[in-house]
Amino acid sequence: MASNVTINVSPTPGFCVKSKVLQLNVTSTHAPVPISQGLKVFVNIAWSKDVPPPLDGIEKTSEVAAHSPRLDLENERDNPIPVFASEGRIDTDKAGKPALVFDCIYHSSLKNHALKDVEFKSFLVELALRQIEAQNAISLSRSLGTPNILSKGALEQRAVSIPPTLFPPGHRRRTFLDKSPAKKLIEEVAGSPAASSSLDHVNAGDSVMPHSNGSSETPSWTWGQEGGEIRITIRVPKLTYATISSATLDLEPRRLTLLIPDLYVLNVDLELPDGALGKARSLVGLQGTENVASLKQARDLDVDRARAEWRVEERSLVIVA
Repeated sequence: MASNVTINVSPTPGFCVKSKVLQLNVTSTHAPVPISQGLKVFVNIAWSKDVPPPLDGIEKTSEVAAHSPRLDLENERDNPIPVFASEGRIDTDKAGKPALVFDCIYHSSLKNHALKDVEFKSFLVELALRQIEAQNAISLSRSLGTPNILSKGALEQRAVSIPPTLFPPGHRRRTFLDKSPAKKLIEEVAGSPAASSSLDHVNAGDSVMPHSNGSSETPSWTWGQEGGEIRITIRVPKLTYATISSATLDLEPRRLTLLIPDLYVLNVDLELPDGALGKARSLVGLQGTENVASLKQARDLDVDRARAEWRVEERSLVIVA
């Protein structure tokens, strides 16, 4: 399983529709801003060449749109067209009353088709509404208004987390997926053979050999359990978008190993005897021995359902397993 790719996207405005919140679903756990029934909602449909296009092509997607204008979608991976909805932000309508605004970003190749085909444009709106509903556990009205504006508020650059599998085969964002059958959360793209070897053979308690540009450090990490899921947050202060491509993460039910060549090596071995934790301090971090001791008491990591996400602005890697 590959972790999501986080990229900066600068969307251009397309058009805007207006809806309202019909109801809050009881399964809703949290929201970035308060949401109440009846709250007015503006949805900005925007374009960007940096997000994935439809995997089946525009023509095939148009056929789906014509025959299935109201798909029963459970999550973004079911969407025939990738769409990326922002978190809601509070604004006001013309009367000065509170309103909620979402930006929904599609690949730029869909713009002209949406302008020419009314049904296809409506289909994009429906997908956007479904995505917002899924992310926020709300239901939105399909009685829509069409404000005479390109967007409600300015569209700003934002970081978008994208599953690599949504990019077309051969795309540079998923090339490693097409080449490697290994089941790793984060595959190495441009690392040296020496870096790959060090990952395969490093064990808790072993010494870490220096890399070409100096010795690797051990990043700090913490973990917690929420809703039955184990969340591990690894702090990587020197993380940049450029270094992500060389990172490798191996996850097993009782072991986690992260390697960023020339920067960081972290090896968390939950099979390690308690008496050996002190000797492993150089590989699990200053607070790592305490973290390993407590994590050992929890369940095994769920490798099959695990997911990982780079958060470059926060200089961290979040793993949920």
